[in-house]
Amino acid sequence: MDCLEEEFGFCFLEAESVAGVARLHSAESVVAVLFRSDSLGLPLDATLTSIQRAFPDACAIVCHGFAEPIDWPQAAEAGAFHSIPVPIQLRELRQSLGFVWGAQQRWRAERGHEPGRADTIAAALAAATVA
Repeated sequence: MDCLEEEFGFCFLEAESVAGVARLHSAESVVAVLFRSDSLGLPLDATLTSIQRAFPDACAIVCHGFAEPIDWPQAAEAGAFHSIPVPIQLRELRQSLGFVWGAQQRWRAERGHEPGRADTIAAALAAATVA
């Protein structure tokens, strides 16, 4: 993970719940929440709603088993940004974080900020994992 922290300028945190992530960082500093689709014991759309409520600007990334069926159109409509199969492979995580980084740069540009890696690091953005 150290190589990804350096590459993207994100800090990785791990927490047992959405509230646990919120205690570690403020909502605006979390750029992505990686979570198991069944991590909160709720249907996927309710889990996504909970994550979006806590971190409105974060990209929600669903982590799922290879055989676990996910209705991707429904998940995307509910707010899922991307998905990663578990166990997570470094190359797949890098790809997902690249999508997150690109989205953050686009959103920053739309809000009048100059996009760029230095801006991401200065903002102390964090990627979070909900186990």
